[in-house]
Amino acid sequence: MNEKNNKIIEKKDILTFDLKIKKLDQENQEKIIKFKNKTITLGKEEVLPGIDENIVGIDLSEDKIFEFNFEINEETNIFEEKIESGSYVFSFKVRDIIKHNSREKIDMSKIKSEQNDKQKIKELEEIKENLLSKIEKLELEKQLEEQVFKAKAEEMAKNAATKVEILKEEIKNKAKEDVDYKTKFATQKLVDDLLSPLNNLYVAVEAGEKANDPNVAAYVKGFKMLTSQIFNTLEMNGVSIIEPKEGDEFNPEIHHAQEVVEDQRFKKDQITKLISRGYKLHDRVLKPAIVIVVK
Repeated sequence: MNEKNNKIIEKKDILTFDLKIKKLDQENQEKIIKFKNKTITLGKEEVLPGIDENIVGIDLSEDKIFEFNFEINEETNIFEEKIESGSYVFSFKVRDIIKHNSREKIDMSKIKSEQNDKQKIKELEEIKENLLSKIEKLELEKQLEEQVFKAKAEEMAKNAATKVEILKEEIKNKAKEDVDYKTKFATQKLVDDLLSPLNNLYVAVEAGEKANDPNVAAYVKGFKMLTSQIFNTLEMNGVSIIEPKEGDEFNPEIHHAQEVVEDQRFKKDQITKLISRGYKLHDRVLKPAIVIVVK
């Protein structure tokens, strides 16, 4: 029996659940009775005759509450609680099942946890795909910039050859300044576009490393290596991280004070906490580090 079919409720299964019984009278006034952690064996009609047939066959692949309407014809007792006759809505939230054919205990809270883990992995995969797409675009545009620059440099060299020596020297010097500037900051826009998803991946990896589930932590390890490789590549192309430590002096040129607080542990204008890392492209600040500073 596969895992999904094993979560189909059958007769003889032992069910632990929370039960809410709600009655609507003629004035639409609600009367609610709640039971917690009750256990029954299906097929024995332990709640009320006719209830079991509404439960058998339910698929518990998802953690949710199941409701059905039920008519009680005369006053009766349910789990030692007196119930009047009338129409009721029975709401079941299953906590766990012990299967009659395998004696396996299925904890429904774990199903919810597994769904959350799968969602986290899916989100990391999406971040990875977006990041790889940005990197590919960066490489293509960098190649294009190099081709354009090479063509312009060759044209400038031909024109400079026809000028007098003094004008040739001036053009040569100006061309060198242009080359240095363009080479230094040609990728600034692409780096700006890349930093946001890359920083999101960094935050997601940091959060994933703190997860209690060892499967998630192991999965995140590969993303951490990828993140480190990308930051190393950016660093080789002039990008540096602004990451001040507690106690560092606040510098308005590279830091942004999100909040100014009083803290006896530090001196005035010292940083007490880093909120978000900042980034520089060579000597140009692309994104200041966001910090909390002492008054």
